[in-house]
Amino acid sequence: MKPRRGISEIIASLTVLIIVSVLGVMLYSISTGAMSEQQNNLLSQLSFEEEKARERFEIVGVEYAGSRSIKLWLLNYSNDNTLTVTISSIYVNSQQASFSMTNRIIEKDIVSPIMVDLPFDLVKKNSYNILVVSERGVGNAYNWYYS
Repeated sequence: MKPRRGISEIIASLTVLIIVSVLGVMLYSISTGAMSEQQNNLLSQLSFEEEKARERFEIVGVEYAGSRSIKLWLLNYSNDNTLTVTISSIYVNSQQASFSMTNRIIEKDIVSPIMVDLPFDLVKKNSYNILVVSERGVGNAYNWYYS
């Protein structure tokens, strides 16, 4: 009988080579997918920060609308014609106020009114600090004196 030792060693070497190759391909696929996902997340974050830096809006006026409400006039003056401002929250003297408008989006170069319901009564001859915060986290403060 002939010894078959040589063939067995060749098959074992080929098996190990195939296993190592498959594991290498799997590792490469996983790392490529993870790197691609990380790159997409980074690009998304950079895009968000760029929009945040270009977002410009201002409180151009405040009007008394009742003992517990005021009307704000906001202007979006961004240089980008496609960039809209979406209001997410309003604070008066560090207290969150509820507000209503037909939609929370302020188009470019249009002064938009917002009715704000306050969590307290307005007192004459007092100053009120109003902070409007957009969906992107950009804030605009206005100091209003109620006379």
